[in-house]
Amino acid sequence: MNFLIDENFPANSLGYLSQMYRGHFFDHVVMGNYKAGIDDLSLFTEAKRQGIDVLITGDIRQITGQDRLNERKACRQAGLHWLGVPQVLKARGKEGKWAQTNSLLSNMRYALPVFESATSPTAILLRPGSIKLQAEKEFPQLL
Repeated sequence: MNFLIDENFPANSLGYLSQMYRGHFFDHVVMGNYKAGIDDLSLFTEAKRQGIDVLITGDIRQITGQDRLNERKACRQAGLHWLGVPQVLKARGKEGKWAQTNSLLSNMRYALPVFESATSPTAILLRPGSIKLQAEKEFPQLL
């Protein structure tokens, strides 16, 4: 599958995704053949024209915002799947980018089969990542 990472998502995720999910193509709006600041409606059409199957974005309002139903419709009409990765609101700077990227990296293996088996454009909205230690109950503990 071919994935396009929107300009509002950390560009450094491109390298990690390409290494972890070999056999799939990953591009980033800023680094690819897209106009800087391209509007979302045009982006959907252009992405599909360039062979993209899935848009990865941090702009979750494209799907959840009642004021942006036209964007959801345009994404569907372009035949794109959509993967939304929310920002961690309490995170700042690099910490927020890491949490968002980690959320995508750890969930991509579950999203791939959904998109691969979908017969029509499908949206997946991930839960926000965490900036807290995700240890089991009673950990950390002394060895």
